[in-house]
Amino acid sequence: MDTFTGHVWQALAEHVAPYRIDPEAPDPYVSTFNAAVREARYVCGRDVDTGQRLDGRPVAIWAGTLVYLVLLEQIGNTLRPVGGRDLPKQVRESAAARALRQFAPHTTKPQREVIYALRNAFAHEFGLFNDGRDGRYRHVFTLDDEPGGPLVRWPRRRWDGTVEGVRRATRTTVNLVAVGDLCEDVVRSVREHSNSVALRSRVPMAEMQKRFAFRIRGTPD
Repeated sequence: MDTFTGHVWQALAEHVAPYRIDPEAPDPYVSTFNAAVREARYVCGRDVDTGQRLDGRPVAIWAGTLVYLVLLEQIGNTLRPVGGRDLPKQVRESAAARALRQFAPHTTKPQREVIYALRNAFAHEFGLFNDGRDGRYRHVFTLDDEPGGPLVRWPRRRWDGTVEGVRRATRTTVNLVAVGDLCEDVVRSVREHSNSVALRSRVPMAEMQKRFAFRIRGTPD
């Protein structure tokens, strides 16, 4: 991790600041943070600049939600707020859950665990089962896309991880619109922390710029 200097602050600010769209003079530096934000918004039927939901039902909200969830994982692995407390190493916490805990502290621990379980189900096989050995993350999902619904509706009975055990009573319902709203809260918080010089990188900026960014073709490397 770099010593926090003015140069590091500027580089980190450029990494998370909204991407400047100018066809005549495009910004040559594009972070994958911003690429993920814009693509998730576009696919989920949101304004690509503000994240506000647009009229009309999105056609690929599952795919856009997956981009949002992977973005949470990137944030948890690369960024932290000043004073943000990491849990002890012996306490298992996913990067996505860490991003939510530190940048969306209104979430509860069970909600963060459900979001991580959904990330696994989507990212591993674009399915609705996360039947890992750790019971905290064992869920069979039903998905809702109606605006205004709760983030999670809990099952009446815990799922046992088997196909035979799938019942309406064992399904965990997650509202994908609410997931998008939550991830937008995290993006907003990251940028607010950056604006107030309260954002730090978990990795050296040289690595951040090579691993999580690219340059527009025709601009200097």
